[in-house]
Amino acid sequence: MVPGEFVATEVLPLSASIARDLRCTEVYGCNLNYRAYGGVKMFEYTYTLPFEETKFAEIVIKELKRTDLHDIAYLLKDSKVSINNTGIYSNNVGGGRWNAYAIYIEFYVNPLNIAVLEEKQNKKEISVVCNRIIPANVGFDIKDVEFFPDYTIEYDSNEDLVDDLVKTVQSQSKRIIDLLSPELMNKGFEMSEAYIYMYAIENTIRGFIENVLVTKYGGEYFNKIKLTKNINTKLSSRKVDASSKKWLSFNSESDIYFLDFIELGDIIRENWTDFSSYFPNQEFILTKVSELADARNRIAHNSYIGETERTMLKAYYKMITSQIIK
Repeated sequence: MVPGEFVATEVLPLSASIARDLRCTEVYGCNLNYRAYGGVKMFEYTYTLPFEETKFAEIVIKELKRTDLHDIAYLLKDSKVSINNTGIYSNNVGGGRWNAYAIYIEFYVNPLNIAVLEEKQNKKEISVVCNRIIPANVGFDIKDVEFFPDYTIEYDSNEDLVDDLVKTVQSQSKRIIDLLSPELMNKGFEMSEAYIYMYAIENTIRGFIENVLVTKYGGEYFNKIKLTKNINTKLSSRKVDASSKKWLSFNSESDIYFLDFIELGDIIRENWTDFSSYFPNQEFILTKVSELADARNRIAHNSYIGETERTMLKAYYKMITSQIIK
């Protein structure tokens, strides 16, 4: 054996369980070289990625998209990866292959996305992908995936809308401040941002649906598309209610404005053939509409939503608009 050469050893014969433990399957494209020393088969690790480290994040994002994890892929947009090779054998760091190195995958991402990325399921999905793209013969065992803020990039920001609102509220609320605690005031400013995003999301989707259906069916599209019985019932009831309250300002130019946010998702689902070209699949848009509807209800009832939910609003707004603007 060459001095300083690192090799993995397995006693002959190589069993199926050993091969599986080493991830030596055609699925991973693994090609473990070996040498025999005194009846023992020695597997060699390269300790080198088959691609440049600078491409790691790009490959992870592509793999997430390939497996329909578009939400997580979007949160990693513009990210960078640094592989922290500890130089310590994996079995000495919580267990693993005795001569594989323990490594940590460090993602440098948009600071606003860290809270969502660190959620247990999201982190697990990213870890699975990282393990998948590193061939077994490299000899790296991933111990953890970590996220750090990257302030070297100017990320897209729509906070100017909020800044204007906050300044207005602050200038007109001097007398109110004495009645509210600083904590409640701060939460109010945070919720003003959430309201603006939710308003933008809801009316963007509403306008998108109308444009698509008017283009295909004309101005009377509501008489030609598929509607659930529930939507028809609520539509009639809300029209009657609106006509009896003429002192209230209301946009009644189109029936689309009589629908609640969650019902916009029903329109898309029931008429999927009209919208399928805009989204990867139904789940992509319908899941987001459902989650956003929950947030909308809390905002509408002046309940507080935290940073994670506000980050979700921003991410979903950008993801949805990037799909429907073609």
